[in-house]
Amino acid sequence: KPHHDGRLAFTDFSRAFDKLSPEHREVLILVGANGYSYEEAANMMGVAIGTAKSRANRARARLCDMLGLAEGEDILAEQSGATLAVMGRSGFQAA
Repeated sequence: KPHHDGRLAFTDFSRAFDKLSPEHREVLILVGANGYSYEEAANMMGVAIGTAKSRANRARARLCDMLGLAEGEDILAEQSGATLAVMGRSGFQAA
């Protein structure tokens, strides 16, 4: 596997992430990349905890759909911890 495949996967991820709504990007950054709990993220966003969970779930599903990923697929194996954290809580295997 060529070394540049990881960079291409990250580029695809970045493009897909940029297509998410601001609310979806925000919750994935807070919960996935920064490690806040859903309760903490909900408080920061000024929404109910269920709303934060729902947004995160929909955002991850949309990312996976845009990237053509299937449940259980090994994705972004060579990526940074923050990228993997955003994707890893979706039920999809990041590594």
